[in-house]
Amino acid sequence: MCNLINFVNEDRFRNSITFNKKQLALYFTTQNNFIAAVEKNQTTYGQAENWLDQELASFFDNDDTNQTIYYGNWIKFIQRAN
Repeated sequence: MCNLINFVNEDRFRNSITFNKKQLALYFTTQNNFIAAVEKNQTTYGQAENWLDQELASFFDNDDTNQTIYYGNWIKFIQRAN
């Protein structure tokens, strides 16, 4: 027996999230590539955190400056045909 699906609709969306430099750096520390580098002893957490702080500095005038990051994606709605 074959379960078929029907395409119902597709929706595209965009979310905005505001971060200061520290918040954005902390968000990046949750990403898989950051965690993997620390777990594989390619860097320490502190070294990676310092690197993020330095690399993000050019995007923020000071520690209290906020930047808005836009995330976009799409979702497809399907339903079982039978």
